[in-house]
Amino acid sequence: MWKCATAFVIAGVIALPSAAASSRFDPARPRVRRDAVQLLVLGPEYLEGVELQGEESDGPPAFDGLDTQVYSFLRYPLVQPAVWFGCGRYPADREARFVEALGGTNDRHALQALAILMHVRAPRYVPEQWQTLLRLRKAHPRWASTLRRFFAAFAEENLLHAIGQNPSTDPFARDYALNWAIRAVGVTQRAKALPRLAELCAGDSVRASLAAWRSIGDFTGHASNTALATCVTGWPDNAGQRALDTLIDRDPDLARRTLVVMPLPPGRIDGYASRLSSLADTSAVPRLIEAFGAAGQAQGDVLQALELHAQPEHRPLLRTLLRDMTPQQRRRLLRLIARLPLPPAGEPEASPTLADLAIE
Repeated sequence: MWKCATAFVIAGVIALPSAAASSRFDPARPRVRRDAVQLLVLGPEYLEGVELQGEESDGPPAFDGLDTQVYSFLRYPLVQPAVWFGCGRYPADREARFVEALGGTNDRHALQALAILMHVRAPRYVPEQWQTLLRLRKAHPRWASTLRRFFAAFAEENLLHAIGQNPSTDPFARDYALNWAIRAVGVTQRAKALPRLAELCAGDSVRASLAAWRSIGDFTGHASNTALATCVTGWPDNAGQRALDTLIDRDPDLARRTLVVMPLPPGRIDGYASRLSSLADTSAVPRLIEAFGAAGQAQGDVLQALELHAQPEHRPLLRTLLRDMTPQQRRRLLRLIARLPLPPAGEPEASPTLADLAIE
């Protein structure tokens, strides 16, 4: 009998709606910490059916509490991507309103603004969200129980689970929650995430790949550089070239070795050929020759690199370019070949293969 009664009580408790699910904001009795937690968990549901101050406008005023602008933003969040790509931009004035509050002098407003931005998972300003959370914990020890709800979103196990999800099949999908988590593992330095970040960076989702590139850049050291090299090898739009530029700054030798052994990018490879030309040494000459025909506007860079680094053993490969050149380029290449001494009599001209250049 006792066991049955206990089971009945437990079942009854589970069946009851939670206080969070049934509560609403009370403008007459605002409680900043409670309101912040409810905003974080419930978002617009917490403000539904409540008479709020303020009016809809194109230019929202500075954030000073929960109003109609907050409700509209939570229902229809328009936030900036973690990293802009292309030349298109769109205004995000309401988001800017809350970001500004994070750095303001009113910590109560900062807490509520933090809840709003974290609920919608605004990915561009994850660093500001994290720094605000750390600042509030230090400044307000009595807020510890409240802030634990916020820190939970940044917990390593939660972030690793979140970035393990596959991006949308639409390469331009916004995927706010995924991109927020991608940026959060970088901002909070979760090193276990680096292999997954490398996969996402080399993937087809433009927004996720750029967010992953930015987060890989938050780390330093060999593991981070290796992740960048993986992204370069995949050569996704935007992210691949940005990852390469970051890697060139950090480890030019690894950048060159990566470019030499990776598959040639499909389509126009101007960026690839130009960057390899700027990094070239003798080991890169066979790949430069292979890339010449598809290099487009970068052909001048390739020729200059060949003039600097070609060796006598490259003469056979250099000759294969003559048939595809303009007259001016052909004269330039013939002058280069003439400067390279012939091998000793009886010795064939060696032609190194790409396998010889594999990264150790």
